[in-house]
Amino acid sequence: MDKMPYREALGAVMYLAVATRPDLSYPIQLLSRFMANPGYSHWRALKRVLRYLKGTLEYGITFDGNHLAGLQPTVYSDASQGDCTDTGRSTHGHVVMMAGGPVSWSSRRQEVVTLSTTEAEYIAAVHAGQTGVWVANFMDEIYVPVERPVVIRMDSAGGESLATRSANFSRVQHLHIRYHWLQEAIRGKQLKIVHIPGVDNPADIFYKTTYSTYFTETLTLHARHDPGGVLRSNRDARA
Repeated sequence: MDKMPYREALGAVMYLAVATRPDLSYPIQLLSRFMANPGYSHWRALKRVLRYLKGTLEYGITFDGNHLAGLQPTVYSDASQGDCTDTGRSTHGHVVMMAGGPVSWSSRRQEVVTLSTTEAEYIAAVHAGQTGVWVANFMDEIYVPVERPVVIRMDSAGGESLATRSANFSRVQHLHIRYHWLQEAIRGKQLKIVHIPGVDNPADIFYKTTYSTYFTETLTLHARHDPGGVLRSNRDARA
């Protein structure tokens, strides 16, 4: 493996994942865990990502000036449960949509081991909410005020119940106090949780690998709540 340009290739694709290709976020953060000592299986996986990238050169972020939501940010959040076989930790992701396109996104392994999917979704919503508040504050600073509360859309009824304290709070008292910032932000009208069906959640691609048909459908998702999807091909945008 010493002769394989694993780090160089991963670094090049990582730039795309950060800048213009949110669909690459999960596979790149997964492969980055093995950057210090990659194996041939990791190299094969990276080459598969490169082949996918070659076949989707037309994909890019598009924005719609006539979008119904305008510049009002909407955050989508989702999480897995214990998918890391080495640590037992979960992976979560979120994306902030404005004018029909993503302006901020993240895919990362959680800092703690969660005991249920509900806990993982709750922690994911905390990180999503922090990004949503930051985007809203940034818009205020450039004199483009947005409405409060900023909406977080998630497909976990349990996570929503914990965030709004409508469920038994004793179930998550073992979590670090910083994760309960979300509840205060909701009480302070900075954030609002809205439940959506899982099929309408574009944050799905930030925490799991999927088969190609589903993956493509997710990228071009025209969610009922936020038409426009995460990514569209430039050809579709011109149509």
